[in-house]
Amino acid sequence: MTTIRLNGLTVHLGEPIPVAESVGRGWFPSLARFPTGELLVAYSLAADTNENGLDISGYLLSRDGGQSW
Repeated sequence: MTTIRLNGLTVHLGEPIPVAESVGRGWFPSLARFPTGELLVAYSLAADTNENGLDISGYLLSRDGGQSW
């Protein structure tokens, strides 16, 4: 596991751990931290292929440092 520290936020990179039940996978995730401490992750539900006719985004919010979403 690799640990990265960014301005008061620690990110652990390793094997994926499911944090929410969903259909399909989340592609191209982006993580933001609000001044109040909440974490927001935004991702695409459409893979990088021409198979999907829609580009749908998903969002998850964590209020406990990423322990639950």
